[in-house]
Amino acid sequence: MKKNMFLVFIIMFFCLLISYANADCTKTEINLLKKDAEKIRVFYKHLGAIDSGDEFIVYDRFDITFKNVDDDFYIEENSLAYKNSPKNGVITDTFVTGTWNFNIVSTKCNTKIHSIKVVLPKFNVYSLDPLCEDIDGDDFVLCSKYYSGNVSYDYFKNKVLEYKSAYKRNSEEIDNENSSYKYNISYYLKNMYDFIIKNGIYFSFGFAFIVIAIVVLVIHIKRSKRGVLK
Repeated sequence: MKKNMFLVFIIMFFCLLISYANADCTKTEINLLKKDAEKIRVFYKHLGAIDSGDEFIVYDRFDITFKNVDDDFYIEENSLAYKNSPKNGVITDTFVTGTWNFNIVSTKCNTKIHSIKVVLPKFNVYSLDPLCEDIDGDDFVLCSKYYSGNVSYDYFKNKVLEYKSAYKRNSEEIDNENSSYKYNISYYLKNMYDFIIKNGIYFSFGFAFIVIAIVVLVIHIKRSKRGVLK
């Protein structure tokens, strides 16, 4: 009997502890913490070529930075058993290309407050190939800095050569159109000039006639005004 009472007492004691712990974080407090967690901003920076230590260069390293992290929070990533606390509201660590799901956890409540998903793009090694020189990655995805697909080098090479051939044809067509346009303008201007030169005397008489007509019209208007004033 005493043994059973002791077990009941122990159970009640733990229940009281749990109840007391939960009392430290009310629903209202957790909602406030969530608002603070939503202020966290995430940035990532590609670190470029990194020597892995065994004479092998990798391009899949990024620094992820969390800013505005409250001192009450820490950040964890379950797949890595990763856990880190902020210093002056900032956490920065290095991760590889991929999708990472971070939890924002309150040390006071010992519960997850918020979650943040970060997708680090896959660096495209082919973008360093000489074939991609002078090619805009925004126009041709196989030469872009980041590309998630997997293609063989032969496929990449063939597509680049096709792109360059098509681009060259388009450039030549545009140049031909511009040349044709410039030629047409020059042709019309030359014909107009030749026409004016050949018919210069008629243009001279025409110009003189217009000047005389304007002078006569001005004189007539002035005389009409004088007649009104009289």
